[in-house]
Amino acid sequence: MSFQTKRRGLLAFLAGASTLGLALPALAQISGPAPISHGPPATGDSTSVAEIVITARKKNETLLNVPVSVTALRGVELERAGVKSVSGLVGTVPSLFISQNTTFGPAPNETFLVIRGVGATASNDPAVGTFVDGVYQPSLAFDSNFLDVQRVEVLRGPQGALFGRNTEGGAISITTDLPGDVYHAKVLAEGASFNTYNLGGTASGPIIADKLFFGVSGEDSHTDGYLENVTLGQHQDNSDKNAIRATLRATPTDDLEVILRAGTSSDKFGYAGYGVPDDGSDRYITLDDNKVPSTASTDNASATVNYNLGGIKLTSITGWNKTNTFYYYDFDSNVYADNYEAQSANQQLFSEELRASGNIGAQVDWLVGYYHFQETYNQARRVSFVTCGSCYAPAFFSASNDIHDATTFHRNGDAGFGQATYHPIKKLDLTFGARYSTEESEARQAGTVILPGVDESNTYDGTNSRRFDNFSPSGSITYHWTADLSTYVTVSEGFKPGGFDKFPGSSAAVGIPFQSETSINYEVGVKAKLLDDRLYIQTDGFYVQLRNQQLATEVISPVTGLPVGATANVGQSSSRGFEFEGTYNPTREIRLSLNTAYVDAIFDHFSSPVGSLVAGDNFPFVPQWTVSSQAEYLQDWGDNNQVTYGLYYRYVGSHYNGTGSPPFDPILQVPAYAMLDAKITLHHGPIDVSVYVNNVSNTFAITSKYQPALYNYTRDEVLPPRVFGVRTIMSF
Repeated sequence: MSFQTKRRGLLAFLAGASTLGLALPALAQISGPAPISHGPPATGDSTSVAEIVITARKKNETLLNVPVSVTALRGVELERAGVKSVSGLVGTVPSLFISQNTTFGPAPNETFLVIRGVGATASNDPAVGTFVDGVYQPSLAFDSNFLDVQRVEVLRGPQGALFGRNTEGGAISITTDLPGDVYHAKVLAEGASFNTYNLGGTASGPIIADKLFFGVSGEDSHTDGYLENVTLGQHQDNSDKNAIRATLRATPTDDLEVILRAGTSSDKFGYAGYGVPDDGSDRYITLDDNKVPSTASTDNASATVNYNLGGIKLTSITGWNKTNTFYYYDFDSNVYADNYEAQSANQQLFSEELRASGNIGAQVDWLVGYYHFQETYNQARRVSFVTCGSCYAPAFFSASNDIHDATTFHRNGDAGFGQATYHPIKKLDLTFGARYSTEESEARQAGTVILPGVDESNTYDGTNSRRFDNFSPSGSITYHWTADLSTYVTVSEGFKPGGFDKFPGSSAAVGIPFQSETSINYEVGVKAKLLDDRLYIQTDGFYVQLRNQQLATEVISPVTGLPVGATANVGQSSSRGFEFEGTYNPTREIRLSLNTAYVDAIFDHFSSPVGSLVAGDNFPFVPQWTVSSQAEYLQDWGDNNQVTYGLYYRYVGSHYNGTGSPPFDPILQVPAYAMLDAKITLHHGPIDVSVYVNNVSNTFAITSKYQPALYNYTRDEVLPPRVFGVRTIMSF
């Protein structure tokens, strides 16, 4: 299906959703999940902090009862805040950040989530997994848009006992809305600076009362982007996106539930590449002399079956995902002709998870499961550097260069997992869990490097395989001092499998594997509801030890003399710090919140040297401090009208990129930034209208720095300047 065909279908759906919401009658009997509510933060005279039910341990629990550091966000909160994807949570969720593996170029498919510093030096696979409705999302699709989301849970620390792959640092669990016995429709329309618009809609309800239900949602968005390419005289980071998701839910009996989901998304955009000039001018411009549209598309489907068998709950989750990407960027990030890099990738993943859970009397809750996956990942790259310009190695530049490579991964794995909680007394919970994983990785690495200027010619093609096994236990002790106060201690181990590099760069690196990375996480936490439920806090301290840490870096190929990306197991590291989340409603009209984290992640011991890094250095891509806070005031205007005034602040501390491997991977310092947003929302019955200003002070916020290979200047990745916008949400 073409991009334009998808767009026409989506726009037709959005128009239909509006009509549907006006036409469908409301039914008196309610069955199944309730639709997401709209309106002001508080209702009636309540000052209580809203309680969110989560499924971090594969069962319904409140945040207060879970011995895990979890940030839980309702879909309605994300929608009102305009947070559209996982990456939009950075800077607001404690300890969550993003790393960019620049050793293979600044393409988005080399972007990974980081929690508590774990995952900051990732290469092929993330250390923080993303799951949508229980299905693991492949690395190319982790940052998919929030579409009809009920809630998002950010779990910190290893989650292997209950989740799937690559959860050594934590997991992002996204739960979408389920249709029920009430017809519900919603339309969202948004316009903002830089010719930006976003249209979205949902519709759901019964097909057969109490038995069969449908849900459909979609969105369409466009922006010209905030970066101007002054060389080409056009927008650099323009984007057109659309997405559609459909859900069919059946409850033929009281004991059986079947949920089928399918979705598709497309994105056509101009990629910003290395970014804007790092010259102190604070200009939102690029100098690239060539630009080719980049694309990303994803198709996915899943089937979830829940069956109650005499007090034992059986669950099957089958998932399939196919993602295709193409990224193109200017290799020199400047005006020098015919220098570019193009990367294409496609990833297909099938997974199956089987679980059984139940209890033994009132003292033991248990869960056991099996997980299987099959994955194929193909990635190809072509690099052209013809014009030297201000490069420092002119011999490498020639119109006769031929540099291209391709890697195919076939990976499959199996895991058995389980967890049990024992309640010896009413106030005490003892939880034990474990996961045994085995993964087979096969890589075909092929490529050609022809450099006439330095008389080098190297062709390689090799297929190799390796198996990786791991056993990761976990345990926790929770004591409930009162119904509103609990403390816990958790010890858990994490695992990220080894593998082979995507782009070996020469025959010298073909078939050389890197080993698995493991970790052990110690955590102590407190959760409490105080002051008549007007104050909720959770805070924790953690210490993480990493062993055989995987570090992506650049080395000089002994065959071609060019810089190539490589992953090395560099030794032992550690991360320590604390996290705090608090929400306080002093009155019905006022809501205050504060989230903060301190992370000190350092290299303890190097088994092999990497660049200029030494023991005691902090990790790249990990700011020590992140802070976010918000203040909201609700004013009643009468006649079913209320207004919320909000201020939202976030601070991200300084950090650095690179490993100091001269001259291609220097250490680049990234300054701290602080940003303030403001919003006024009118609530009129089922309608919310928000007027907002993001980045009120027009801060030039740098999030990362890069140095194009073979050049000695740097570029900045930056957040948008001041943005004005209007967002309307209408529910039926």
